[in-house]
Amino acid sequence: IIWILFLKSGIHPTIAGVLLAFTIPIRQKIDVSFFIDKLSFISTSLTKSGKNNQQILTNDQIEQIDNLEYLIDDFHSPLQHLEHKLHSWVAYFIMPVFALANAGIAFKSNMVIDVPLIVNISIALFIGKLIGVSFFSFLALKLKLAELPEGINYWQIIGVAILAGVGFTMSIFIANLAFIENFIYIDSAKIGILIGSLISGIVGALILKFCGNK
Repeated sequence: IIWILFLKSGIHPTIAGVLLAFTIPIRQKIDVSFFIDKLSFISTSLTKSGKNNQQILTNDQIEQIDNLEYLIDDFHSPLQHLEHKLHSWVAYFIMPVFALANAGIAFKSNMVIDVPLIVNISIALFIGKLIGVSFFSFLALKLKLAELPEGINYWQIIGVAILAGVGFTMSIFIANLAFIENFIYIDSAKIGILIGSLISGIVGALILKFCGNK
């Protein structure tokens, strides 16, 4: 309903998803210690009810199983739980459909492209992610806000930073919004995004392959 209302009002409907995400709580209703105590109580109650090998549970067992379901629901972080449930849908359906629907480029004999825009976007994806992710990771380590995991070196961080340049779906989405009705810029932006993503993927993979531990 929110998506349709935003669409009809002239505001891009993806904004509805962003605003909706702000309303989903991240905090659990109960803390870990309460969960463990309650879980132990339910486990003890089920043990006392005896081993029932019949297909039909006793009333006490049904009650304790219901209590366990309520307990797990309260212990879940609503935001984290929703993210977990939607992950497969997003990774294997939504993102591929989005990519197939938006990444297409119509190559024609009379096609006009903006070469500087292609070059700039390709460089921005590769160099921008490399500098941004590497620098702030290094800064976080120096300020003691984070620790380098055991067995991980700085070259691997650089490799992952470069791989972050393979973000063509959102880049194409922004390009479509930025260059509405200007098909020369849109096609040029898509070419630059795909080139930048390809270079980032190859270089990042090579760095991780040769600079990481087996």
